[in-house]
Amino acid sequence: MWTWSRLVGNQVVEKEVEWRHRPTEALDPRTGQGFAHVQYAFAAHRAVVDVDTELGLVKVVELACAQDVGKVMNPTALLGQIHGGSAQGSVSR
Repeated sequence: MWTWSRLVGNQVVEKEVEWRHRPTEALDPRTGQGFAHVQYAFAAHRAVVDVDTELGLVKVVELACAQDVGKVMNPTALLGQIHGGSAQGSVSR
């Protein structure tokens, strides 16, 4: 049976991931169809995690987020969006 510790031993494993949205196009004025939807946001997220290689457990140690959000109309809603998106992103990967 393979275990994490057998696969990676005591070595430190680091991974960096960069994501970019697909190219967008203007909507067709006649049909209204196209690829115009994209999240118009500028953000950077960084996660530091500890991994127990014996048990295969992962613990998020630090999650840092920086987002350019423009003029904030509702600070509580903004924080909710950032916290919720960060929580969803950390469990979906």
